[in-house]
This record gives sequence, C-alpha cells and structure tokens, in this order.
Amino acid sequence: MFSGVAALELERRGVDKTEIGADGRLHTTPGTIAIMAVRSHEGETLHLVVPVMAGGDVPATAWVNNLDTGVSASMRDQTRSCLRGVASRPGHDWIVGGPLQAVCLVDAIVWTDAVHGALHNTSRGKADALRTLQQAAAQRLQALAAPAARATAEDMACRRTYAALVTASVYHRDVAARLIRAEATSPESFEWQRQLRHQWEEGGDETGRARCLLRCGPTALTYGFEYLGDRGVGAAFAATSKPSSPSTSAVVGALAATGLAAIDSVVGGSGTGSDLAHNLAVAAGRANVRLCCAVSPDARRLAAIMSGCAQIGAWVTLEGAAALAPAALSRLAQDLATVCAFASGRSETLSVGGRTLHPPANSSGSGAGGFSVLLVGVCDDRTGGGDVGAAAPAPLKAACTWLT
Repeated sequence: MFSGVAALELERRGVDKTEIGADGRLHTTPGTIAIMAVRSHEGETLHLVVPVMAGGDVPATAWVNNLDTGVSASMRDQTRSCLRGVASRPGHDWIVGGPLQAVCLVDAIVWTDAVHGALHNTSRGKADALRTLQQAAAQRLQALAAPAARATAEDMACRRTYAALVTASVYHRDVAARLIRAEATSPESFEWQRQLRHQWEEGGDETGRARCLLRCGPTALTYGFEYLGDRGVGAAFAATSKPSSPSTSAVVGALAATGLAAIDSVVGGSGTGSDLAHNLAVAAGRANVRLCCAVSPDARRLAAIMSGCAQIGAWVTLEGAAALAPAALSRLAQDLATVCAFASGRSETLSVGGRTLHPPANSSGSGAGGFSVLLVGVCDDRTGGGDVGAAAPAPLKAACTWLT
C-alpha cells in the first residue's frame, strides 16, 4: 500500500488532554495530528491535497485507509497539474516541482497523444507526419540532454527527473523510426497497437473523476495512482514500453480481462518475468507484492498476504509457486479459483484467505477491482503455447487450466 513512502510530514492540530478517569487516575489523550505530506525513500515530497487527521480519537484503521485514499488523490491531482503545465508553461518548466512518477506519466500521455495525432494525419494523406514526429522526438532529446548534463549531484531530484525523460525520449525516437519502417498508416496499425500507451480521460471513471488508461492492443488497465516514490520509476516506464517482450501484450490482456494471469519462461531468462511484472505495475501505478515461494510460506501467511493485496487492489507476483508446501499450495489453488470465478462474473463475492472482501472499483474490465495474481515459473516453455508445465503440482495445474 505504501511501498514508495518512507516518512510522513506531521503537524500538530490539537493539545493533549489529561483527565481523571473513573478509576481515579490521570489519563492523557493525545491531540489530533494532521498528516500533511509523505516522503519517498529518496527524499521526494508529495503534499496531500487534503490533510489526513490521525491520533486523538481517530482509529488507526480509519486514518491508514484515509491516508491511502489521500495519497492516490494527491497523485491524481499532481498528474493533472503537470498536464496543465505542459500546455501553459514554456519548454520543460512544467517538470519543476512535480513528483517523478507524475512527470513520467504525463510524458507518456503526451507522447501517446502525439503519435496518435501523427498517425491520424497519415491516414488522412499527410505523408510526412511520422517524419515530423521523428524529428520532433530527436529535437526534444537534444533539448533535454543539456539540462540533464548541467544537473548537479546536490540536486538529485532534478537529476533523476531529467535522466528519466532522456531515457523516455530515446525510446520515443526509436518508436517513431519503427513506425516509419513499418509504414504505419493509422492509429490501428499493429506496430503502434503493440506499444504500451497511456491515455488521459477527464471524468472517465464511474465517480466522474479523471482517469488514466494503460492500453496495449485492444485491452486496457486503469492506472491506479499508487504512489511508488522515485526509485527507478522512470527506467521502469521506458523498459516496460519497449516491445521487445512478446509476452507484454498477452499479460496486459489477461490482467485487464480477468484479474489473473500467468507469465511463463517465454518472457525471458531467470527473474525476467518478475521484472516484467514490476515494470508493468509501475506503468499502471499499482502496488506490486513480490513473493519468492522458495522460502515456503505457510498457508496462514500466504492467505494473509493474498487477502491484504486483494483488499487494496494490489498485484501479487509469486515466484516458483510449485515449491510451496502442500497446505499452502492447496490454499493458493482455492484462492486462484475464487478470484477467477469472481472476475468472470460466476461468483458475486470475493473470498481470499478465508475473508470476504470488497476490493476497490476498477473500470478497466477487471471484476477483481485491479487485484491480480501473476505466477512466474509454473508454465512449460517447451510447448510454446503457455501450457501449464508437466512438473507443476496437480492443484496448481487445475487452477490454471482456464489459461490453456
């Protein structure tokens, strides 16, 4: 829930109360504290749109949930501010002061819109639209290189931001070149459709709030606005967007369609599947809990992790699930079957880890509210079709039969 948060900025709003209780002793009730901002592990500060009250008579569960909601709302607000800054502030001034995550997201949104416009113009007969796009991408890369080189070691936040934008600009320039080589003629061209694309919609969700959609092919995920801090966010955005992995589109499609997916060794070498899951989570603004099953967590611990992640709409990446103890494996198989049934509409309740849950709404098409389980290393790459491997335990194999 707060993977990107290292510290809170507090402000005392009330005084401690000392009263004589019924037992005749003095009892002190601490005053209310306002949480004004959160700080990342690298020192980046995200100011909350509305302070969250804690302490005093506010139960811990209430202010923790309010803080989670407040951080997401603040990330959404910062993203909207950056988008407005792109249109109103000259050059790269719009990136100053914005969280790195919001800057990278807005950069991806603006790039998606620019490519869509160029391809639309191409479809209307403007033959040089993609060439113009490529030249603009190259010029932007050159314009970013100078301030990136001038950024001092003392201003690490500025340095990380420019480094992330330079990385993204290199990718943008290469994508434009690939679109030209592929002779793409419309936004529906395969070379563009297989890219990860970020689209901003004002009033797009069911509550009328703005939302961002992460698209790949015909599928879409709703951006979660989970604050991930500024550690590797820019690199993950660029790495995920590269179409070098043939599984990226399939994984995004499975997540959007059912809330449950499997990544097999077609993704790449050891650990690559987990890296792809992490990068996708960053690109989608989702919390991602990475669990190595080699340590053999017991059934109770696994159930607690699964239910907690389902409650907040996080993703779970299980590495080497086949190594789980029989009891934990059986519980995992039951939970996977339950999530699959709920996501597909065959069940009206979501019960994970023995708890009936009410996950957050998700308008991307996933009935599980954004909660997803990604299994790494349970599929057989020798089949070439993503079939569950012969070595996978029977309970896990049975839970994954819908994938084949």
